Amino acid sequence: MFKMPDLVVRKQHTNYIIEKYQKYIQKMFKENIFQIYTTFFLHGIIVFFPFYILLFKSLNFYFYISLIIWLLIMVLHLYFNGCIFIRIERALTKNKKWKGIWTYLFDILEYFGITVTDKLADNIFVCWSICFSLFIFLKIIFFNLESSISFFQFV
Repeated sequence: MFKMPDLVVRKQHTNYIIEKYQKYIQKMFKENIFQIYTTFFLHGIIVFFPFYILLFKSLNFYFYISLIIWLLIMVLHLYFNGCIFIRIERALTKNKKWKGIWTYLFDILEYFGITVTDKLADNIFVCWSICFSLFIFLKIIFFNLESSISFFQFV
């Protein structure tokens, strides 16, 4: 059975990836602001295109490729104990509180007097992930159920 490496090893891997990425992006862009925006844009593309396809498109080749990408993202989140892109963005911006696009949602909650602790943020991430995964699971089941029903209508 697969055993997850311990936290020390995973932190070493995280730091290695962040350092390699920073060296690479610094070769491409000298200005830190371009490094940050490029990383944020790349992060957005990797996350939101598969998300959009899974949410709004029918089950086809692109749907299943997006599903594989999304599953890979979830596995990487488990391995790195969070999003590796968020960690890279934090390193580039030198902002330890950055949580990606979620930062803006949490700012709204803070505005209304809800203190967003790290534990609450983690719970929000987990609940959102479960809801989205359940939606995709049901979409696949009902699409396949609908396909089999329509098949029997024509037999």
